Amino acid sequence: VFLASQPEIVPLLASILAPSPEGAVPGWSAVRGNACTALLHIVHQPAGRLAFLAAPAALAPGEAAPEGEEEATDPKEEAAGGPATALEAVVAVLLSAIPSADPDAETPAPAETDANLLAAAADILNQCASETDGRAAIMGAGGAPALMALLDAEQPPVLLEPVVAALSALAAHPDACVLLGTSPPAPVPPAEEGDAAADPKSEEAQADEEPPPPPPPAPPPLAVVPA
Repeated sequence: VFLASQPEIVPLLASILAPSPEGAVPGWSAVRGNACTALLHIVHQPAGRLAFLAAPAALAPGEAAPEGEEEATDPKEEAAGGPATALEAVVAVLLSAIPSADPDAETPAPAETDANLLAAAADILNQCASETDGRAAIMGAGGAPALMALLDAEQPPVLLEPVVAALSALAAHPDACVLLGTSPPAPVPPAEEGDAAADPKSEEAQADEEPPPPPPPAPPPLAVVPA
């Protein structure tokens, strides 16, 4: 809860999820994994999910970063189509595991192979999909197609479980049902005041019913015969 209350924490963690920059120090993949795990811990709490869904993918220009940290780049200065929110940054991690099929790409980026990183990203979507606002945000960020694309590709079991769990939680959204080929649950109309449907048995029906038979009498106590 404390981390979620700090407005700069989630954007900083989300900015670390970007692919490792050229010339990154050894062990940068572990840094990305730790950042994703930290976001997963944050979204386990309702307040953390609200902060995560409302957070940008990086600190705003000119916003001071904590001492010892470099200021994150402006999302607007990133390549077109880059993540603008922390949620989109997590979805981008999942999409990075799918090999690029763009024939115009001169040097396509290598597909992400860190199953633990991808599993943590899928688990973040699973936690956010537990609420209506989170499901709507995931659908808007393209989370459902990313999860389904991971199912189409051959993935290790450690990744399939959180991906399926995230899709199961997301299936409550009507648009996700369409993508999954299922029918959304029919909405239950609210019962109006005084409506007989609110009371399964009306007073007249209860009056016409015969009262239940009385319970049978208790058996007499056993006589104790002295020896």
